[in-house]
Amino acid sequence: MKLPLQGGKVTEDKAIVCPWHHSAFDLQSGNVKEWSPWPPGVGKILGIISKEKTLAVFPTRVEAGDIWVELQES
Repeated sequence: MKLPLQGGKVTEDKAIVCPWHHSAFDLQSGNVKEWSPWPPGVGKILGIISKEKTLAVFPTRVEAGDIWVELQES
């Protein structure tokens, strides 16, 4: 829904949960695991208005405490 995932929680099943609408996304594929359950009632309406969208994923690695993200040229 074009809101930042900053502050989102990572779950034991390797998903990130949006802090705004509680949508959950698989960290490896970017696929939607749960779409817009929050706030109750209103979130479902928002989820109908704004269709599910898979997130882009990028290869990452950690080296000497630094996180490297491989971005692809467009």
